[in-house]
Formats: sequence, structure tokens, C-alpha cells
Amino acid sequence: MLTETNDYVMCMKCQDTHHEDADHECEAPLLSDALDEIKRSPGIDTPLLCLRLHEDDLCSDLRGHALAMWLMKRHQIEWEQTCVAVDQLIETGDISFSDDGELRATGY
Repeated sequence: MLTETNDYVMCMKCQDTHHEDADHECEAPLLSDALDEIKRSPGIDTPLLCLRLHEDDLCSDLRGHALAMWLMKRHQIEWEQTCVAVDQLIETGDISFSDDGELRATGY
């Protein structure tokens, strides 16, 4: 029985996905763009944030859970990059995540 392996890893610093054997140099992180968009759009959810951060590459009329599922299936890298950025912003206290999925910048 053959099993498939995922030889790609995500850099936690720049959120870029690359092959695990490749030399990797971090590029500009997505964090500042994500924080700026959350400040501009208080209450935005993660799927819509992903769509706005990658609007040149993605297009969808879906929202909420349906958009999250669509992003996971069709734009996995962009979705994972956005989720990592949100997680890092939460961990550093720059944003909060409410029970209903709304993202808000701290102090706004």
C-alpha cells in the first residue's frame, strides 16, 4: 500500500509554505496587512479576511463557514497563511477573537 506524504512545511515566521528540503529565506510577513485590515473592518471574520488579503488571487461570493470550507478546499495555502497570521495576532494580544468568530484589533 502506497501512502502519500506532504513534504511541504509552513514557516511560522513569514507564513510561507515551502518544500521541507528547500532553502528558505523569509519574506515580508502577512501580519501587518492582516492587522491593518482588521483595524479597517472591525468584526471581520477569518474567511473574509483571507479573501481580502488575497483578493487578486481569490474570488468568491460565499461568506462565513461556506467561504471557509471553499478556501480550505481550493486555496489551502492562502487559507493556512491567513489562519497562522490570525493565530499569531491573537497570541501577541494585537487582536481578539469572539465566540461568533469576529476579529477585533485591541484598543479599537
